[in-house]
Amino acid sequence: MQVDWENQVGTGPQEREFVECLRDGFLEQLVLEPTREKAILDLVLCNEPDLIKDLEVNEPLGGSDHNMVRFNLQLEREKSRSEVSVLQLNKGDYGAMREELAKVDWKDTLAGMTVEQQWQVFLGIIQKVQDQFIPKRKKDSKGRKGRPWLTRDVRDSIKIKEKYNIAKMSGLPEDWEAF
Repeated sequence: MQVDWENQVGTGPQEREFVECLRDGFLEQLVLEPTREKAILDLVLCNEPDLIKDLEVNEPLGGSDHNMVRFNLQLEREKSRSEVSVLQLNKGDYGAMREELAKVDWKDTLAGMTVEQQWQVFLGIIQKVQDQFIPKRKKDSKGRKGRPWLTRDVRDSIKIKEKYNIAKMSGLPEDWEAF
């Protein structure tokens, strides 16, 4: 198997298919030095190359005829449980909120502003009144059900990959647009 890993190009049909398969999986091959004689036979595949640090090809270990590939995997561990504040909407004092909002002279408050500025002021007032009259409670987020590695970025990448696979399978222009 002959692949130019610097340019990620295969020389024959099988090699091109293999490189295409890696691209379909959003994977990059990170070993760029020979690992056996003059060939790169030992691969490190990753969809986020920034996670791989200090990659080096060393001398063979023991009686192996392949060089040893060493690297550090850089992971920032997210807390599997974090506390978030959630509004207790069922306990809000909506009468007091209405009274507080009725005190606002909207015409004077929003006079001479652009629509964007008016929106920001309006949103700020609503937020302040909400914080004042709707209690919050701490909630233990167990949304990932013991899977701290399933971050928003990972979920977004999975969705992109699914859209890509759908577009590739169907070949329809609308699926490619959705991708």
